[in-house]
Amino acid sequence: MGELLAIGALVLFSTNIIITKLATDRMNLNVGFLISVGVNVIFASFLFVIQVLFFTDQPIHWNGKGFFLFLLTGLFSTYLGRWLFFETIEKLGPTRASAFQITNPLFTTIIAWLFMNEKLGWLDLLNIILILFGLFLVSHVSKGSMTKEVAASGLDTDSAHLLFWKGLLQSGVIIALLSSLSYAVGNVIRGAAIQSWNEPILGGVIGASMGLLLHVATNNNTRNFWIELKRSNRTGM
Repeated sequence: MGELLAIGALVLFSTNIIITKLATDRMNLNVGFLISVGVNVIFASFLFVIQVLFFTDQPIHWNGKGFFLFLLTGLFSTYLGRWLFFETIEKLGPTRASAFQITNPLFTTIIAWLFMNEKLGWLDLLNIILILFGLFLVSHVSKGSMTKEVAASGLDTDSAHLLFWKGLLQSGVIIALLSSLSYAVGNVIRGAAIQSWNEPILGGVIGASMGLLLHVATNNNTRNFWIELKRSNRTGM
């Protein structure tokens, strides 16, 4: 059952990538992020109400550690991870952005191994190697191609290296890796939160609310959100 749920999550995540690309082509990215996270809060709250009304026989007990961990999950996944991922989709497109997300299980495995004492088997190590090899194929630039670009630019070696790293930052590759790392940290913290407080739906509400509050506080479009919303493309919205 767990495998089927994981596959379902991947299908939904892939669909989300395509829809996000279609949306960012039609409206402001920051406004779109607020809409996306706001819908998360509303939908998670709706599920929580259904759980309380129909599926919970006993009152929910407070757990301070679990609450704090779910807040951290909102910081790393809903806020940092998704914001950086939206930026990645805009810069790299949905195909390459999704390709870089293969590093998510790699980061998750390493973090869980270092901080949660989870053991790595030979199959885990093989998966890590395959992930790294796949990422190399996606982002690799041949030496011959680099030599031609340097020769055409007329720059010395140091300037060429500086130009390379500047281009790497602007291309979205670093942002893609940071997004994947943020999601991975969020996944590990979410696992620890559920172990402490087995309320995943309530945790989803807490995390989504935290992400929304952080983005509202740091988004330059927050003050003019309703004006921007009225001006936005209806299909994108």
